[in-house]
Amino acid sequence: EDFGKERLYGAISWAISSVVLGLLIDKYGFEVLLVSAPLAFLYSFATIAIFTQHTKNTRISATANVGSPSRVEDCNSSSDANESDEECQNNIPDTSKRYFTWLLLLSMFSTIYGAGYIISSVTLSMGTSVVNHLIFLFFESLGSTNTMCGVTVAVTVMFEIPIFQLAPKLLEMFGPEQLQEIACLAYITRVVGYTFIPPNQVWMVLFLEPLHGVTYACARTSQVEFAARLAPKGYESSSQ
Repeated sequence: EDFGKERLYGAISWAISSVVLGLLIDKYGFEVLLVSAPLAFLYSFATIAIFTQHTKNTRISATANVGSPSRVEDCNSSSDANESDEECQNNIPDTSKRYFTWLLLLSMFSTIYGAGYIISSVTLSMGTSVVNHLIFLFFESLGSTNTMCGVTVAVTVMFEIPIFQLAPKLLEMFGPEQLQEIACLAYITRVVGYTFIPPNQVWMVLFLEPLHGVTYACARTSQVEFAARLAPKGYESSSQ
């Protein structure tokens, strides 16, 4: 339920960097990327280093109860009271971990609900991936500038932010299933709407871009919660 709040700051930085890069590319050309890309790498590397340093002593809960003849040992029942969860998890044989991963995948497809959800999620991800990689080329064919492309990202994020912030309440109100349905409906409306935009009227895409924010935020929040609910305690991240 905290995924939305964690993802919130990524959305904000994505919007700011997109607008700034759009302006710089229009003014100085794509050579700007030769400087911005290394700087972004160093910033990301520093962020990861600080995060891992801050959390290196955090204990990871790892309880698995899959109810099979080859079930993974429950670390919480370890006879050594001084053994940490992480140490216990490391003592589980690799073969058991691989077996558990297959059981987790099979459990997702064991019901019509689970299989339908995953097919929907994969299909939506394929569609959004195609749009995300080609949309700026489409905007360019409509006469868009790089600055305008950056603005479209900012508009998208403006609608992601409140959804990510309110993710726990939205999950309580709708559940992951209905959030996934909302994401799919927003995606379909958006891509169909693009086909009605005439040339040299690129500003009209700003009325459709908020739907991408709805699609992305609802889908990611829904998928993370779906996986967390299905996974045994301690394996939520692996499932996600």
